[in-house]
Amino acid sequence: MINREFGQYLKELRIKNGKTQDDIAKFIGKSKMLISGVETAKNNAFCENDLEKIIWHLNLSDDEAVKLIRLSSKVRNELPSDVTGYLCDSQKAFDFVTLITKWKFSENQLQQIIKICEEIYKGDNKCIKP
Repeated sequence: MINREFGQYLKELRIKNGKTQDDIAKFIGKSKMLISGVETAKNNAFCENDLEKIIWHLNLSDDEAVKLIRLSSKVRNELPSDVTGYLCDSQKAFDFVTLITKWKFSENQLQQIIKICEEIYKGDNKCIKP
């Protein structure tokens, strides 16, 4: 299923940063038609490699990049490779996500878990900032 939100957000970012579809296409080595198709939800989201190039080319903020990656992942129904790698490397992280999936926490409960994690992160000088 192709999600319009990804394409609309990409277009918004592209225009905000003064780039044309042709600029993006040339930078990632694709056709302008493909870029147009992605923005109008006729084509699927970009692969991770192309998405990283676009993020760099548009000089996106961390928040913009994270949102674009999240929307792309949602369209492709795939986790980003760094998330997948972390989950595969860390049994505890994998178990944590498995429990969240199994127990189907509400949005409110997930928000509480996120707040707790943020507090732990702030208090732990050994954490490496994402």
